[in-house]
Amino acid sequence: MEQITYLIGQFQQIQAPLDRDKWLDDKEGMDFVEEAPEVPEFDFAPVVNEAADWVIILRYIAIVILALLLIFVIVRLFSRNQDKQQRKESAVAESDSLEDGPTALSPLEELWSAYQKAKEEKNYKEAVRILYQIVIKHLDTQGKLTAAVDKTNREYTQEMNWQEKAKDFFQLTLLHEFTWYGSNEVNQIDFDQAEPRFLAFIESIKNG
Repeated sequence: MEQITYLIGQFQQIQAPLDRDKWLDDKEGMDFVEEAPEVPEFDFAPVVNEAADWVIILRYIAIVILALLLIFVIVRLFSRNQDKQQRKESAVAESDSLEDGPTALSPLEELWSAYQKAKEEKNYKEAVRILYQIVIKHLDTQGKLTAAVDKTNREYTQEMNWQEKAKDFFQLTLLHEFTWYGSNEVNQIDFDQAEPRFLAFIESIKNG
């Protein structure tokens, strides 16, 4: 019952006429302008994760290193294949050139006859080639190596089993290759320097 009486009293106060003077006195000093709420500042700059950046940098460095290694391997393989091809072509060219004239498989008399003919015709490059074939012929006869049309000069030097003559034979092989495969024409001066070395070596091995 008391609560009902209290509510009726409150209702009567609300319905009572507004005292304007009292209302003006009450609102004096009061600020009804509502301030705008403070907006927090946002930092839109991306957060830099130094650890993640280093991982990305190291990954790119690894990719570059792998790419360089791959290029190096490809170039190395290509260069090696080219060298093999050039050696094979050189061996074929030598075999073809030898087929045009006497070889270490020809009779010794035929070799000496061809040598004299080349020398008289001033074909010094051919004369040196035949001298080398005479050397191979004698070594084959002595059983120090086995003559074959398809063998290269380097194979002969590796097969040579006469230790006392191996060094001189190797030097004659280099001299023959320089003379036969060299781009310069072999003149009489060059031949006069090469011929005695071949003849001396042949003389030293022909009797074993």
